Amino acid sequence: CTVYNLLTPTGAAHGGVASALTYTTMGAAVSPMLPAGVKCSTVEMQVRYLRPVGRTVMTAEAKVLKPGRRIFHVECHVTDSEGRIVASGTGTFAVID
Repeated sequence: CTVYNLLTPTGAAHGGVASALTYTTMGAAVSPMLPAGVKCSTVEMQVRYLRPVGRTVMTAEAKVLKPGRRIFHVECHVTDSEGRIVASGTGTFAVID
């Protein structure tokens, strides 16, 4: 989907856009670290909105801070098309085997 369809009445991108991007990117960072056939599930997630975002491309990068046997801790930064961090998030993912 495009952000143009997900703007608030004030013209800012809805916070759910950055949240969904954070959630998806963190999960994608964990998945390749799991053995074949093993999945993960989100235990908790927090997103902090640092600046309003209008009509721009948002990009997310996630890093696994601590991979564990049962729990993974992950962080993510979302940037706008000018490279400014517009949101950051952390998440905890449980290993489901």
